[in-house]
Amino acid sequence: GIVLIDEIDIHLHPNWQKKFVQTLTKLFPKIQFIASTHSPIPLLGAPKETVILNVEKPSSREGIKVRKLDIDVTTLTPNTILTSPIFGFEGIISDAHDENEPLYTEETYNDVLFEKHLDKKLEDFAKNSAVDLDDLLNSSAND
Repeated sequence: GIVLIDEIDIHLHPNWQKKFVQTLTKLFPKIQFIASTHSPIPLLGAPKETVILNVEKPSSREGIKVRKLDIDVTTLTPNTILTSPIFGFEGIISDAHDENEPLYTEETYNDVLFEKHLDKKLEDFAKNSAVDLDDLLNSSAND
């Protein structure tokens, strides 16, 4: 059989967006699911043999365009899925990002927290261990 699901991601927490796709394909292995989404997260739960189609209507004068995309999403993260031809997002950095501030690209938020903690420790160490470079060089030259 075939089941159509429009906006499979709508009203679901991201964890459930991924799990829902995994659960459907496990519970109904002989069913073909055709789903639309505006989120990269359901694709993380899709089986390897998933066929991805990009459907768009560029203008009211043109008809609907459908392209099959040969993209293996099992090797991608949500950021790379968003910037792939699937979604065509050009940039995923916040418009409010200050270029003078760090931009964290770690795999998980816990990694970001660890990086911030490490940066703070290194900054504290540098402040508490500050040695005048001239004094250090002069003492080395006199030895």
